[in-house]
Amino acid sequence: MKARRAWISEKDPLPVARQCALAGTNRTTFYILPVSPFSGDEEARLLDLIDKEYTRHPFYGSRKIKHYLIGLGYKINRKRVQRLMRKLGLDSNYPNRVREGI
Repeated sequence: MKARRAWISEKDPLPVARQCALAGTNRTTFYILPVSPFSGDEEARLLDLIDKEYTRHPFYGSRKIKHYLIGLGYKINRKRVQRLMRKLGLDSNYPNRVREGI
């Protein structure tokens, strides 16, 4: 999509709506700039904190890790913690109940 967005120019005599139609994109693709909500430094810092806390408490899951990070002052939700833990290849280490008959 980035390549197609580069085809569109406001300085071109052809209207932006027509340029978008020719490029096969929506006008919102041109007007809305893609912004990453997370900086690379912040994500690296979070990955490091999660890894250290998981090393201390390998039985912590995403919920407890989330509460730990919130206690440190980070505004983070459980889904993001889950994604970061998956990225690190971490999973909580606790005994699971075995389901019988399945």
